[in-house]
Amino acid sequence: MFVQFDIAFGNAEYHIIGHLRNLLSFLALKTILHQPFPYKFLRELFLGFAFFLAASPALAYREARMFQLMWNNIGVSHMARFRTDLRTSAFVWLRIRNILLSMITGGFYRPFARVAEYRMKTESVTLHVRGGLEPLVGALEQEQQRGGFGDAVADALGLDMIG
Repeated sequence: MFVQFDIAFGNAEYHIIGHLRNLLSFLALKTILHQPFPYKFLRELFLGFAFFLAASPALAYREARMFQLMWNNIGVSHMARFRTDLRTSAFVWLRIRNILLSMITGGFYRPFARVAEYRMKTESVTLHVRGGLEPLVGALEQEQQRGGFGDAVADALGLDMIG
């Protein structure tokens, strides 16, 4: 996740834009090099985490809505349409839970969190086909003979066409 804010150490001010993990590395290094340990640093670190936690639900909501908009409007001609039943509130709660567990475990839960988010997304997508798969396969074969788009869609859907 990208974060952006200003921080001051002594007389120097820094405008930081980047990943949260890079930010924490920078702040730790700067604190070690800047010897009187400022309590202001702890306040800034706390405010950074508070901002991160406050922004996470909004970012999760945006990601879930973009996922819904994208998959509910993808289809192959008029024969097949994708639909998603991803619940935005469930995705937001999953993201909050994942962030908290990642913070408690020091980041060791992060891979499991990513898998849980991708699992929720992929399990919510369904392909609805009108009239069975035969007309769809025929349309994709015709498109494949005209160009490569049908082949790419067939590969994406996991359909093998022999002929």
